[in-house]
Amino acid sequence: MKISSVLASAVAALFLTTSAPAFAKMHMPACKGQTVYAVASTMTYYMKGSSEYGHVKGGKWMCEAAARSKGYKKARAMM
Repeated sequence: MKISSVLASAVAALFLTTSAPAFAKMHMPACKGQTVYAVASTMTYYMKGSSEYGHVKGGKWMCEAAARSKGYKKARAMM
């Protein structure tokens, strides 16, 4: 039990000191492109710079190539 709490603390510390896209990219070493924020309910992904990037409920970070291969479409730019 003690080891799991230490591990959880270490993971939390890593996450808090690393941005979410960078954290995701560390866990996707094959990702050579951009990290995008993909939302399964709408099958769209948001690029860095979009106001929805990282802010839509139910989204997850993934490589742009992986998002495309899974059928996600790039979200239209919001004006």
